[in-house]
Amino acid sequence: MSNVTVSSSLPNQRLIAKPIGLTSLLQSGLSLLLLAVPFHSVLILPGVSVVKAIGLVLAPIWLIWLVVRLGESRWSWTVPRRNIRIILSLAALIVSILLSTFYDSMSPIFRTSLTTLVLGSGIAIFIWTLVSSELFLRRAYACLAAGSTILGLLVILQFVAPQEITRALRARIFLETVGETTVVRATGPFRDPNYGALTLIVLACLSFYLALTCQRHWQRAALFLSVAVQVVAVLLTFSRAGYITLALVGATVLWRERYRLRIWKVALVSVLGVVLLATIGGGILDLIAVRTRTVIEFAQLVREEPGQASQVDLSLWYRFQLLRAGIRMAFDRFPLGVGWENFRYRVTQYSEGVPEQGAHNTYVAIAAELGLPGLIVLAWLLWGLWRSTAHLCKNGKEKIGLLARGVRCGLLAVLIDGLFLTVLHEAVVWALIGLIMAQNQIVLNAVKKEKISVTERKAS
Repeated sequence: MSNVTVSSSLPNQRLIAKPIGLTSLLQSGLSLLLLAVPFHSVLILPGVSVVKAIGLVLAPIWLIWLVVRLGESRWSWTVPRRNIRIILSLAALIVSILLSTFYDSMSPIFRTSLTTLVLGSGIAIFIWTLVSSELFLRRAYACLAAGSTILGLLVILQFVAPQEITRALRARIFLETVGETTVVRATGPFRDPNYGALTLIVLACLSFYLALTCQRHWQRAALFLSVAVQVVAVLLTFSRAGYITLALVGATVLWRERYRLRIWKVALVSVLGVVLLATIGGGILDLIAVRTRTVIEFAQLVREEPGQASQVDLSLWYRFQLLRAGIRMAFDRFPLGVGWENFRYRVTQYSEGVPEQGAHNTYVAIAAELGLPGLIVLAWLLWGLWRSTAHLCKNGKEKIGLLARGVRCGLLAVLIDGLFLTVLHEAVVWALIGLIMAQNQIVLNAVKKEKISVTERKAS
């Protein structure tokens, strides 16, 4: 599959409005949307998240802008073949979801879930078409970094702010009892702490690599401080999935950029982070140690005495039972699965004592609900995204190459966290896909421009 060039010509140019004003409006709207990505689960209308609401408002304006651009006589658009593959894989995923209704009953949340996926795909395409240069790409990264920093500060605020402020956030705080006396405030905020941790880790990767592209020292310092805030916030979510993902992705980033970073600066930031956690109070470091230790103890008991594992941590026991039930469900309903979003309504048939809930594992959920066709489509999508990031890191020049490393590490975080969560409904995942597609376009445009310059020089 080669790159596709789209060109158009309309005879009556008087009917075509210049899209400059629309472009500026949409790019401002895109900045607002990206700033809101970390807070996508904050409801501003019944059943509509802030990101969905912004997207729905911008959708008709974007369609008008696209029609105007297609109507320009001198405008041509070469679409990267990698983007075509990603779009085809997204379309195939949606088709496989629709087909699942023919061989099994429709889930009560089928329409809501499918709408979220369609809107997420639309957000990715929206970002791809509007982020057309390195300048706008850096702006997109900066908006995401700003939103993630605010999110991190809100997490920290719940532990250090006066009671008058934390009382306003209390409805969004998750309480979890460890043992008999310890109470953990595990928060996103605004949603499940595990998804909050995933969002923070992905956007911390983007913030880190954006900092590496900055020439001014104050910009670098501000962004590195933002990364530190986000990492501390991940620890304060008390998400064990977040801890594992943060450790693996963080080690990968530090190893890859070991020649760019000074080890004393990394050590200093680490010490400052530990001091900040220690000064927050409430035995934060002890709670983090407890959350980490339960994972190790649970893994040991599952291997040695599975019947006693539930006594270590009931939440981990439920996750383990969901995993086993999902694998049995996938083999039992091979190759087509039980239908999209039906896992939660069938899991009690495969595991006693487990409440109705999602699989907490993207790959097991797809295998159980969509079967072999869904797994093939998901593998095609993820492989296309991973290959795209590899291509960008190799062929992106200077700053583009560094920014591409950010989305590659962010994608790695999504792939790892997919083992613990169902991630396809997260706004940060679709924003990441949109950034990958946008960078594919930017790199292709640069190559195309370079070829035109070479041809002109030869002709002259």
